[in-house]
Amino acid sequence: MNLKRILWKYEPRKDGSCDIKIYIYHLKKQSQISTGFSIQPKDWDDRNGLVKKSHPLADSYNANIRRMQLELEEHLLNGGVVANFRKKKDTITLISYCEKVIDKWEKGLLSMSAGTIKNYKATLRRLKEFHSRFKYTDLAMDQIDMKFYDQFTEFLKMHCNCNLPGISKHIKIIKRLMKMAMDEKLHVNTIFQDASFKRPRTKASGKIYLTTDEIDQLEQLDLSDQPYLQRERDRFLLSYWFLMRFSDVIRVNKAMLFSLNGKRFLRYQSVKTNVETNLPVKEKAMSLMELYGFDFSFSGNVQANRELKTIAAMAGINAPTFQEGRKGPKSSFVTTHTARRSAATNLYLDGVSLKMIADLGGWTDLQSLRTYLRASGLDTAQVAVDLDFFS
Repeated sequence: MNLKRILWKYEPRKDGSCDIKIYIYHLKKQSQISTGFSIQPKDWDDRNGLVKKSHPLADSYNANIRRMQLELEEHLLNGGVVANFRKKKDTITLISYCEKVIDKWEKGLLSMSAGTIKNYKATLRRLKEFHSRFKYTDLAMDQIDMKFYDQFTEFLKMHCNCNLPGISKHIKIIKRLMKMAMDEKLHVNTIFQDASFKRPRTKASGKIYLTTDEIDQLEQLDLSDQPYLQRERDRFLLSYWFLMRFSDVIRVNKAMLFSLNGKRFLRYQSVKTNVETNLPVKEKAMSLMELYGFDFSFSGNVQANRELKTIAAMAGINAPTFQEGRKGPKSSFVTTHTARRSAATNLYLDGVSLKMIADLGGWTDLQSLRTYLRASGLDTAQVAVDLDFFS
């Protein structure tokens, strides 16, 4: 960047005076901007870019011109452009910008999943509640600071009954909104990038997973006389083999299959996260898909959860278990999502890297995956016992 004060002698006024401008060379582009001052050429010091002291207003002119040059330099360094220098900006707030993002999505101008927009709408609702309750006036993007962060997270906890996962989702959306607005050059506030402005991390999941032996018990259970339970069990197994959420397994279809180097794979895009995932297709999974004509949309999540508990009990998965403060037979805690959690955990215990599990399951955040995995210290120790380190 190069800024230089010059006297624009190419377009003198009728009285012979010329405009004092600031020449700018920035991002390989040249431009000039008027300072608003004009003088006769005889009063201008070309070498130093200053009004000569012989001019009666030299000190005032030079002070104002220097101030403008510094302000312009700061403006450009912060991502501004010459065209909007010193132009009044419309105040952009978290609430108004979030509404803008949702509106653009509803008009088909943004590529986001319905699930993601649902999270944006939830955060918008909480921001409005926060603003209404506390009459908080500093929701402008440029004024967001750690005071807001502390007060908003406390509000979510105390007045909205949000636990850590919920608080983390709202902070994640706020960070995204500020990043998107900054990319549009609507503000220059970088507080959202600060280490303190972080998503609260949850503890390791307290929810159950099924071991490989328990998965085998489910698979070997004879349900031929109860076909409605058999198909629910089979859908659970397919979710397990593909590390899928319920919202994705009910969308499985033949078009998702493809071959590469003689091997069969499945490619799908997650409904919840819009992340594309590719997985190997084992023979058992292929057989199940063919058996059901690639259609696993036969019931909803609530019915599936109810039937899976019955199936798990019939398979003998009834060891006394604690989950998030509740005690009961393990079968009573089985849900459709247990399949995905069990697959990720068993792969981890089998020595598969977190990066590979994340790729297979469509996780974009390894830290989130770490907290998601349900493996006790004893489980990990049983895997570690065979490592050379402990031999």
